[in-house]
Amino acid sequence: MKKLLAVIIAVMLCASACAPKETAMDPVTPGTEGGQTASTEADDTGEFISEEDGRNINAMLPIMDSIVRSIGIDSDTKYDAKSDDLIWSVLYLTGVNWGMSIEPETAEPTVTTDEEGYVTVPASTMEDYAAAAFGGERSIPKIAASFAESVTFDDSAKAYRFAPSDMGDTIARIDSIAPDGSAVRVSVGLYLGSGERLGGMVFTLEKCDTAGQFKYCVTAAVKVSSKVSTYSNPALCRYKS
Repeated sequence: MKKLLAVIIAVMLCASACAPKETAMDPVTPGTEGGQTASTEADDTGEFISEEDGRNINAMLPIMDSIVRSIGIDSDTKYDAKSDDLIWSVLYLTGVNWGMSIEPETAEPTVTTDEEGYVTVPASTMEDYAAAAFGGERSIPKIAASFAESVTFDDSAKAYRFAPSDMGDTIARIDSIAPDGSAVRVSVGLYLGSGERLGGMVFTLEKCDTAGQFKYCVTAAVKVSSKVSTYSNPALCRYKS
């Protein structure tokens, strides 16, 4: 059920990820149809995002969602790839909120949950999360003191075990994707179920080959506190046939 829900959400997000340049996007109420779809016209620079790249960027939503929630839309915290507290907050939220639904299809699932809601994630998968969230760096610091009661490590199984968490009533949505040289800038908003935008962040993503199931890595993230999407250069996307 979780994987089915994740697929449905991903399809909805993909349909609204790109908007015409200089055109504001109407927020989409999660769980409903609506919003603008990708343009088939080239932008002023002739840049485009391939269909494969679009899928890979959308696959980064769990990582970006966890970063937005870890930093908070009303706090003074900034994206810092050297902060153990931030690293562990992102890893914890990715594992407990998304681990079961984003695991690639395998003969034998490696991310598991028990009847009490605890989620177990292999260390190698956690390294994928870390690399995707923090510029391709796979090394994971010692469990931060602030997460000592929420995360444990099973050395014999080489896996982390996460205490249950409530994801809350908000949903992260990709508002726009814009090519920026070899990178892409992705605007992500945090929305209420009513469709009201609470704030968000603009992420810089670059392709990387150290993040396992993820094909992009976050290299920068800047908070946008506005309740409307203020990203001024949404892509005019053109997909390869």
